[in-house]
Amino acid sequence: MERRQNSRSRPGAVRIIVACRGFQGVRRCSDSHASGFPSAPHQSSRHTENRVQQICRPQSTLSLSQRSSTSRTTIVSTMEDYEQLATTLCQLFLLVILLLDDEEDDHCQQEEVPRRSLVQRSRPSNDAWLNEINTTLFKRLYRMDKESFLDLLKKISPLIQRKNVSSKRKRGGSAPNGMISNSQRLGMALRYFAGGDPHDIAESFNVGESEPTRSVWFITDAIHQCPDLSIKFPSTYSEQQAVAAGFKEISSIDIPTCVGAIDGILIWTHKANKNHIKNEEWGQEMTMFCDRKKKYGLNMQGTCDALGRFLDVEIKFPGSTSDYYAFQHTGLKKKVEQEGFLYPGLALFGDNAYKNSPYMVTPCQNAGEGFPCDDFNFFQSQVRISIESAFGMLVHRWGILRKPIPMNVSIPKTTSLVLALCKLHNHCINCNDIPIERPIQLDLRNIITSGGLFLPRMNRHSTTQEEQPSWSYDMSERSEDRLMALLDGGDHCDDHNPQMDSRAFGDHKHDLPYQVLYERVQDEGLCRPACSTYRPED
Repeated sequence: MERRQNSRSRPGAVRIIVACRGFQGVRRCSDSHASGFPSAPHQSSRHTENRVQQICRPQSTLSLSQRSSTSRTTIVSTMEDYEQLATTLCQLFLLVILLLDDEEDDHCQQEEVPRRSLVQRSRPSNDAWLNEINTTLFKRLYRMDKESFLDLLKKISPLIQRKNVSSKRKRGGSAPNGMISNSQRLGMALRYFAGGDPHDIAESFNVGESEPTRSVWFITDAIHQCPDLSIKFPSTYSEQQAVAAGFKEISSIDIPTCVGAIDGILIWTHKANKNHIKNEEWGQEMTMFCDRKKKYGLNMQGTCDALGRFLDVEIKFPGSTSDYYAFQHTGLKKKVEQEGFLYPGLALFGDNAYKNSPYMVTPCQNAGEGFPCDDFNFFQSQVRISIESAFGMLVHRWGILRKPIPMNVSIPKTTSLVLALCKLHNHCINCNDIPIERPIQLDLRNIITSGGLFLPRMNRHSTTQEEQPSWSYDMSERSEDRLMALLDGGDHCDDHNPQMDSRAFGDHKHDLPYQVLYERVQDEGLCRPACSTYRPED
């Protein structure tokens, strides 16, 4: 007992010297005592002193200098390999650590480490966060006004309520910070659609980093299940005539025969996985690389009315596919070519990527200035440009389409995502939410740093307060709003025979809607207005 007290009273430095004296003993008893060393430095001091006494006991009666010399000689002379030396040094190192830590253990009793508590987030309850944002900032963040947001939330809330349950909640657990409300799910999804970064979105909503992405697919599924948001081409004569009346109002010569404007746009993606391509109908026969735009993507065929609402959207083929070939395999083409489906005299209006037919009107090719063909092309483009306006509003509103779709999103999910964006586009137009606010700088920076498109009029920094705060698509000639990087990617004939339709309808050219409209322009002497020489300043 006296020896133990004397050992406890020694300073830490002296105790280390005592341990070094027993270095030879550590070597000798390494095999028998290695398993007896404590695995952690926080052990009782009594246990440590007992181990020190056991290790230091096998000492000779030599003097201090003789013992030190003998220990060093023994270690060097009897060391057979580096493995035995490493074992000995490790045991000594652990012993030194234990002796140093016992200085504090003698004065305080070891306490149990408390369990780490969960992070508490100050998440607003229910829809209180909606009232904390002013009208202009809300529209810049979520790309629609509050009225459109609440109307959309009302439509899809019953469809996302059953999905907004975590697996832990299903097993009987509880959410420490409360359940994420449907309005927050919708808000996170819209921020993602606007081009926001998931980490920034998670921080602004005080949720986990995975919740924004999960919310995107909750909302996407709910949108597709909502019948009020579905996209349907008008099937009755009265609906088709109502669409034609809308185009007649925007035409300077009152063209009454347009039932829809059609065109294709490239949905920008990363290079797809080979396994994803194998699962598609087109397999590996076609590539997703669009040579005309030098981008990977998918060919989307869209048809809209005079206001830019989508009447039909189909995404079935890769970006290298021509618009003509993609349209030939759409469900809309099968409908309009059925006899009696379209009201007599009505047809779709497209560009030169398509071919004139009983259900399609396209411009004249190689039309020189001052000739009737040039005049016809101008009036035809007045109606057809509505689809370019629709694509422009779609991409300007949802910034995720201005950059490549993330690599972790498969082709089927990309198709589902884009179709949901088209439905949201229609919802905003139905709510008369047409002027689009400029995006916030945080989302814009994320789009540009991800290699996305810079839209001049939308992203140009405002220098004066008099500059208009909202954006609307400019349908004039040489407009900066035209999506040159995404449009016209399918204007080629690499995958089809351009003479196919010419032979098919060669005997009925005089009955085609194209010929009827062309003869009207020629007979009435209708001329296009003079081109303006005005150019906007940079």
